[in-house]
Amino acid sequence: MPEEWQESGWVIHPSLWFDAVCLIPLLAGLPFYTSRHDQDARWWQERFASIAGQEARDGVSVLRQEVAQRAAKPLPAFLALWTSPAAGPCDRAAECLDDLVTAVADRRCWCRPCGKRLRAGTRPMTGCSVRSVPPLSAVLEGLRAAGLADWWAEHAEGGLQRRCGELRQSFAGYDLVPLVEQHTGVSFDARAVELCVLRWAAPHGIRVTGTRFLTDVRYEADRVLNIAVHELLHPPWPQAIRSRTAWTRSLLTRSSRPASPGGTRMPGTTPGTATPRKTRPRRSTSSSIPAWDATPEETR
Repeated sequence: MPEEWQESGWVIHPSLWFDAVCLIPLLAGLPFYTSRHDQDARWWQERFASIAGQEARDGVSVLRQEVAQRAAKPLPAFLALWTSPAAGPCDRAAECLDDLVTAVADRRCWCRPCGKRLRAGTRPMTGCSVRSVPPLSAVLEGLRAAGLADWWAEHAEGGLQRRCGELRQSFAGYDLVPLVEQHTGVSFDARAVELCVLRWAAPHGIRVTGTRFLTDVRYEADRVLNIAVHELLHPPWPQAIRSRTAWTRSLLTRSSRPASPGGTRMPGTTPGTATPRKTRPRRSTSSSIPAWDATPEETR
């Protein structure tokens, strides 16, 4: 990533790696996710069923049963977390998907996190994780055969890149990592928040490894900023720190906020005001997330 992005305290970019794993719940027909991505879900279910092999289709069913139903885990967050350690920068969509397929097929990729926690509060690799490797590999191979990389590059990447540029401008004055360290006493290896902007992240904001987290392209800037603060403040932290709500208020109202000619301003405030809106972020619902304008026929 360009050094100037890191120096701003943010690394903001699209990621087919994580969009691919967040597409799997749509293929599995999980209503909690398909209700937020109705048209994409129907189109990809049809395409995957017609092009992917039987092993790939069976893999979707196994992931739904093992992870979403039996283990009661949120499927996209589970898959994103366990593939995140191997995720790296890539320039082309096809290269990114190839890297993901290769990483999942390499058992060593999945064994590395076994003896340590990926982040605070994350348990070591479980039997559910191990059983998920072969079906996940088959599903990703099916998505590659169905042309996900080309489709994403044509229909999604341009909008994601534009949104990344907007968020870089909105967040240029917020250096969250040192501020969170100051208030929690916890040190991060990374000096910037890495924000992966996805087409299919809704309704989640997902923290994976380190200071990397995933957000949906349709979320407003103030919502994304609140998610970033929330994700960085996940417990457990030192016992002396009691109230995460108090931390969040302090982080968002201290004098380190960026100055502008009209006064200190945050996303979601009007010029000349110094106080952010008092409303808390709404829980994600299908009505609060704008639907895609494209119809299934337009995305073929």
